[in-house]
Amino acid sequence: MRAAPTIPALPAVAAAVLLSAAAGAQPPAADDGPVIVGEPRMSFRPFTLERFDAGLEFFAQRRLDRLRRRGQPTLVNREDLLRESLDLSLQGAVGHKNLLDFTGTARLGLEDRWFRSDTDSARGHDTDLAALYDLSGLILQTGPVPTTVYTRREEALLDREFAPSVRNTTTESGVIARITSADVPTTLQYFHREQEQSDRPGVTNFTTIQDTFGINSDLRLAERQNLTLDYTFDRVEESQTFGFDDRFDRHDGTLSHLVEFGGRHRSDLRSTLRFYDQSGRFDQQILRLDERLVLRHTDRFETRYDATLERQERAGAEQRLARGAASLRHRLFESLVSTAGVGAQRFESEGGFTSDTLFVTGALQYTKRAPRGRLDAAVGATYDTQRSSERGEPVSILGETHIFSDPLPITLSRRNVVPGSVVVRPPSGFPVFVEGIDYELRVFPDRVEIRPIPGGAITSGTAVVVDYDIGPEPANTVDTLGTSISARYTLTEGPLRGLAAFVDYRQLDHELSTEGPATLIVDDVRDLTVGAEFLRGPVTLRAERQHRDSTVNPFDATRLEGRYNQRLGRDSALSLEAIHEIIDYRDSGERIEFDRLSARWAHRVNPELHCSLRLLYRDERTRLSGDTRGLEQALEVNWRRRQTDVYASVRNAILDVEGGETLSQTFQFGLRRRF
Repeated sequence: MRAAPTIPALPAVAAAVLLSAAAGAQPPAADDGPVIVGEPRMSFRPFTLERFDAGLEFFAQRRLDRLRRRGQPTLVNREDLLRESLDLSLQGAVGHKNLLDFTGTARLGLEDRWFRSDTDSARGHDTDLAALYDLSGLILQTGPVPTTVYTRREEALLDREFAPSVRNTTTESGVIARITSADVPTTLQYFHREQEQSDRPGVTNFTTIQDTFGINSDLRLAERQNLTLDYTFDRVEESQTFGFDDRFDRHDGTLSHLVEFGGRHRSDLRSTLRFYDQSGRFDQQILRLDERLVLRHTDRFETRYDATLERQERAGAEQRLARGAASLRHRLFESLVSTAGVGAQRFESEGGFTSDTLFVTGALQYTKRAPRGRLDAAVGATYDTQRSSERGEPVSILGETHIFSDPLPITLSRRNVVPGSVVVRPPSGFPVFVEGIDYELRVFPDRVEIRPIPGGAITSGTAVVVDYDIGPEPANTVDTLGTSISARYTLTEGPLRGLAAFVDYRQLDHELSTEGPATLIVDDVRDLTVGAEFLRGPVTLRAERQHRDSTVNPFDATRLEGRYNQRLGRDSALSLEAIHEIIDYRDSGERIEFDRLSARWAHRVNPELHCSLRLLYRDERTRLSGDTRGLEQALEVNWRRRQTDVYASVRNAILDVEGGETLSQTFQFGLRRRF
């Protein structure tokens, strides 16, 4: 049996204060002194307890994960947890509310865990002292520097689609001081945070220890002129499964200046200077200056001017960027808006490499009332010419953001990407997604595709940040002409109101000039999408057909979508979604058939009983990669009668892939009694 861990000093003291406050709580004494008109009387009491609640809770949980692989033994990971705890909650003051106003909740108890893991051949029983809390105090709240001191420890079970649940534990303590000032309001903050995430198979385990100091200050220089400072310093230690360990310091500071001028102060100039410096595995330094001038000449006409200077360094390699652009926006009529822009960019990197780009854009947007409806149309064109010198060294592309939309892959539309350089991370930067577990990488001459794996950490709608390198290339010149036209007619009257038909056509043509054309590939595209959509009340229906001619990866796609979101009276809400998609890649012969169904229902049976149900089904059939099917069900029930709460939940997730099956189950039951 493992020894119970020591509770951190601050939470222990706070818990002792909670218990002593409960024992010594007295009703506020009657104030029989004289009443002084016009002068508030601030009486001092050593301790005032305004609210105190206590309760007992019993919690039980079972997690079961089973992995079956063809020709291999079945792996089972199981964990049973029992926890008995005392819940405390209070609010009060020390001295008086202006001196120290505090609130707090604490859960103290005994926790038993029985576990068996075939993945790492471990089994056993642990008994620990459980301590979860959220305590905070506001010091001198009406003074010139109101200060909040807090500490919290939280624990939650995070569900992932068709994958084992992840236990997340976060402990954080800190202080926030706000300097109240009419001219220079400033906030100072420091916190220490420790975060752990783990699943029972041990695939996604990671820990983060972080110390952060931050300052935010807003200086009012004049009536229409502000200077804003944001600075954060982080000292971070990260440890992740598969050896992704890192220790680094990070400085991130931004200084912004905004001035408003002109008639009715409609025009403005914003200047932003950013400094970023991070050490460690992903060492990076950035110095960037942005200038943006917006001139609103009339209610219908405005112009904008942007300029950027940036110096970036990673792993000793330096890159420099200079960019300038000017654009205009004019509303000729209420229904016609025109935009145009012109700009240039110069990029330089190690080894004398340079790349110069000139670009021109233009677009028209038209909206008009039509018989029984509305017509929306748009036409646009872009032209750019890029001249690049010979590049003998790789160039790093950092922080490219993408959003995954299942089942389409995340595409890096770059030539000559170095496959081993691709790093995929969440926007927070950690933990790093793992190839073969969270995603697969497919390399093509003109692009790289990142295909998230069902059951991994990248789910539909997830934002990811990608870093990668581009390999050496010969000198080249690329001229690109892009055109687009779209139209949408929507019925707003009659029995078919809400029905719309749309068409969207996009064309991209390149002209390449280089001494080594075999090493460079450009993708000329003709993309046509036609479809119909119906929107009325809680119902959304959409059908579209996409035909994409491409010199690299042509395909045809058919998409059908349906959504229903509706409150069923005061006590019930229902959400349904169905997606069917077929994609045929003409060159490779691969065909993807994809279905996704989801349902969510929440119902209040009576004021005491609430329940919710969630269903998710995913079916992907491919000729080359095999089939994948997933089914997930979850049920939650909550019942409350006076001071008694009973809650229970069950989650069952099955993922069937080529050569194996994964089963993940979670059962929870809790009983809480307040007194």
